[in-house]
Amino acid sequence: MLIASNNIISSATGIQQDDPLGPLIFPMVVDGVGRSIASPFNIWYLDDATLEGPVEAVAADIRRVPLQSPKRLAQDFLNEIDITVKRCAELICNVNFDDTGWRQAKLPLSFGGLGLRSAVDLALPAYFSSFSSSHELIDEILGGSSQCFLGRSFEQACSAWTQELLSLPLDTPKQKSWDKIKCEANFTNLRLSLDQHDLACLLSASQPSSGAWLNAVPSSSTVYKRKKNCEYIYLSIYLSIYLSIYLSIS
Repeated sequence: MLIASNNIISSATGIQQDDPLGPLIFPMVVDGVGRSIASPFNIWYLDDATLEGPVEAVAADIRRVPLQSPKRLAQDFLNEIDITVKRCAELICNVNFDDTGWRQAKLPLSFGGLGLRSAVDLALPAYFSSFSSSHELIDEILGGSSQCFLGRSFEQACSAWTQELLSLPLDTPKQKSWDKIKCEANFTNLRLSLDQHDLACLLSASQPSSGAWLNAVPSSSTVYKRKKNCEYIYLSIYLSIYLSIYLSIS
């Protein structure tokens, strides 16, 4: 359980970090994948796998491994992560996110959001930056045969990126470079969908240091002490959304 002041949050599902059951449960999940490998050299230790054999054989094994790229990564699973984050944020912040408010909340603070990053939005930037930083080493190891490992996964990821008319970053190995392009596109699309009031709120929230209060450390000092429930009201104004339950700041 997690204890914060007088509040206790019980761990109802899954296992805690460093729980000795973790190393046991993980192999139970990936055991089927490990046993399906046909490469002559096949060694696994938890999430680390080493395969060796003819390039064609190893490439065929890797193509069979599920969740190879973000486009094949079950979209429903990524959406479930986003839905869970949204529900938790609504409970913690005492707000009901409408579509517009949630689209803004998923943006980084520098774009007027809350930094509640979307798993769906981060999937492609993470995939492309990982590929960009590793493909030269893979080519060197495999003698220029890394294309055998790409297949439809890479093509689908590229197709998803180009369908959104997104440009390519200059510093491709850095996830931040890909992510910035995605965030800029999301910010622009959000701007175009807003009425004058919501647009004014978004532009105000995206100004430098406008979200600095979110990083403020609570203090018991009389000078810096916030009134009760002020954070909830600040948040509703910041995102131009309504509170779930009206509160007093007295």
